[in-house]
Amino acid sequence: MNRRIVEYLYHGFMPYVPKDKLEAYNNEFNKKGKNSLGFVKEFFPRYVDIPYYHKFPIRDSDAFLFNYFVIDLELYGLKQTNTFKKFKRYF
Repeated sequence: MNRRIVEYLYHGFMPYVPKDKLEAYNNEFNKKGKNSLGFVKEFFPRYVDIPYYHKFPIRDSDAFLFNYFVIDLELYGLKQTNTFKKFKRYF
């Protein structure tokens, strides 16, 4: 289950990765073991400006993605919360 959640995050954050970092983003994601909460918390902020896009998402529905990352991961870990389910619905 964690792997699927992490893959949704990977694809959801992809439009927020700067074009000059996109190749590194893809390569690193495909090389690393990516099922842990530690990996998620370290990897995505390295490529995505989480604080900025949390306030100004490209698509309104991406607010669920950023809320899940900023709030739900801290509280619940890599679990399917209602926020995550709403993000999946619009993805």
